[in-house]
Formats: sequence, structure tokens, C-alpha cells
Amino acid sequence: MAHEEPPEFPRQLELGATTLAAEVEAPPLAQESAQEALEPEEGSVAERILGGLADLTLHAAVGLILLAGAAMVGVRPSLAKLLPLGLFLLVFSFLYGAVALAFWGATPGMAWRRLATRGSDGEALSFSQASLRWLGGLTTLLLAGLPLLPLLWGARALSDRLSGSVTLRLRT
Repeated sequence: MAHEEPPEFPRQLELGATTLAAEVEAPPLAQESAQEALEPEEGSVAERILGGLADLTLHAAVGLILLAGAAMVGVRPSLAKLLPLGLFLLVFSFLYGAVALAFWGATPGMAWRRLATRGSDGEALSFSQASLRWLGGLTTLLLAGLPLLPLLWGARALSDRLSGSVTLRLRT
């Protein structure tokens, strides 16, 4: 079925006491769905690592702001006082990662690198898939990035395998 352009239609514009006839084009119909905006190829290793580092930088900035705020009110760092900070950062990380992936398909770092995550069936991630992906990312961080090594050989990363997801590159 051929796509037809909407017809142009005249519209009367009133300017004070004067009426002006103008040709106004109707806005073009959206021709691409969100699914079509994704290319079928996975994001490159470099893009994925840069997006992850951007997200990690934002996490570090939040941690530093919390430490600076604690110092401003006179709280001295100790192991007992750093535990709540760590717990806060863990909850922040979960909300930052899992919620962003479940609702928007990308974290801010991924969006910066024009990446999006979808289930292996092409659908948006469920909240449980996004949570598993976050858990895979946390494990990757705790293991100093070692679970990323399979990406170098074209295999899927730990977070992809745990959640049944793929990371795709958005069209430019």
C-alpha cells in the first residue's frame, strides 16, 4: 500500500482586523516506529565500554557529592558511616540502571553512545530482565570488567546472557 501525503489545506489566519489566507502543510506522518530506529547490529565493544564508563562516572559523582555533603555537616568518614553511603549508592545504582532500562531501554551513558537494549525477541526489556541486566553489570564491576572479555570474540557479555538481551546501535 503506497503512502499518500496528506493534502494541503487553506487556513484562515486572523491578524487583528485583517484575515489572511495561507497555505499550511499538515505535519508529515511519522514513518519510523521506535523499533525501526534500531539497526540490527549490536553496538561495538568501544561504544559499550564508553557508555558504561559514562554511567560509572555519574555514579562516582553522586558518591562524591554525598561525601562532600557529609563533610560539610561535620561527619567524619569511618567504616561504620560509609556502610549507609554504600547502601545508598547500591539502591541508586539499581534505580539508575534497572528502571532506566525497563522504561526507556537505555541508561544515560548508553543514550550518549546511541545504544539501546532490547530483549533477544526485539521487545523492550521487562523489569525482571532489566534487574538481571543490572545484576550482571554489578558483577562485571566487582570482577574488574573480566566478564566483558567475551565481547572481544563476538560473544555476548555476562549481563546480556543473564537477562536475555542484546545491545543495539541506534541510527544516526
